[in-house]
Amino acid sequence: MTGPRRAPVLTSSLIGTNLRYGVYHADQVQLVMSADSAGRQPSALEVQAEYLGNGKLEFDHALLRADGTTEQHTLRVAVSGAPGQFETEFAGRYFDSQWHGMVTALNLNNPLSGAWTLASPTPLRGDAAAGSVQFETLCLRQDAGHVCTSAQWHKQQGWHAQASARGLPLSVAQNILPSGAIISGEIDLDAQAQADQAGFITGRIDARLGAGAVSQAVVARENNIGLFYKNGRLSGELDRAALRLDLGLDLNDGGNFTGALSIQRGALPKPLGDGDDAEPDSLRGQASADFRDLSVLPLFVPALENTLGRLSGALQLAGSLAEPKLSGSLQLENGSADLPSLGIHVKDTQITLA
Repeated sequence: MTGPRRAPVLTSSLIGTNLRYGVYHADQVQLVMSADSAGRQPSALEVQAEYLGNGKLEFDHALLRADGTTEQHTLRVAVSGAPGQFETEFAGRYFDSQWHGMVTALNLNNPLSGAWTLASPTPLRGDAAAGSVQFETLCLRQDAGHVCTSAQWHKQQGWHAQASARGLPLSVAQNILPSGAIISGEIDLDAQAQADQAGFITGRIDARLGAGAVSQAVVARENNIGLFYKNGRLSGELDRAALRLDLGLDLNDGGNFTGALSIQRGALPKPLGDGDDAEPDSLRGQASADFRDLSVLPLFVPALENTLGRLSGALQLAGSLAEPKLSGSLQLENGSADLPSLGIHVKDTQITLA
């Protein structure tokens, strides 16, 4: 500590090793700080951490650095490791209870989604007196694709956010697929959500798929098996009464899948609803399918081989989330499959379930 007693300059350097807090850990954390309490000269704060995570997400390095004065300052945050790299920078100023700034850099890179960069600097505003925060359209770009979002929050009015994507690669969903499966194609989407002062959330999403496939190379096959589609669509709306979803998929071989689902608001988990999953008659849905080529089944059930046939049907869903009731009919035509592990071979099977 140096300088006048009423306005000292504080400097500090701290190092911690083998830190643990619950599931969180860091092999080393280092903090360096220089702060002028009177604001006469720029202050600086830097925190670096090595080999940190929570057992699920593990990173090699993390950095937080802030420089400047109240009137003019910058902030940089960066993390890197096996999940990918993230880096962002802000520049701004605080005056008369208002903060005005810009997102000047934003870079994302991971093995699934690839590298995304900030398309252009994005304004940010905060008003402590009014209790509001707003950022205008922030866009990330990758080749011809882009993802954009904007949001506003006001303590007296609630919040509103919207997002759009064009040419978003479906590889971002790779982790939810069976092991070894490959997904290709792109999605366009538009979404918006808002909540009033009481926190009641509503929103809508519309997504459109172009041509693509979910495929996997299988040993002893010359070609990949896969689910190849021409287009798809998903729309969803959360209003004051219910969550409603509609989806459809048109396959290259002429087959298709369509479905609709409605869940009453009270049955949805908090904060979207009341969390009463036993609410009677809160669930309604129907689906119809025509899969004309069942050679894709080993993609989802690896124990099966040489699957053939056509599966079609119509199903209805009712009841509650806690006790759903399923009814309808399914028909299998000319079904064949091998289950080598059990020595089972099924040929030219016809099955009707109702």
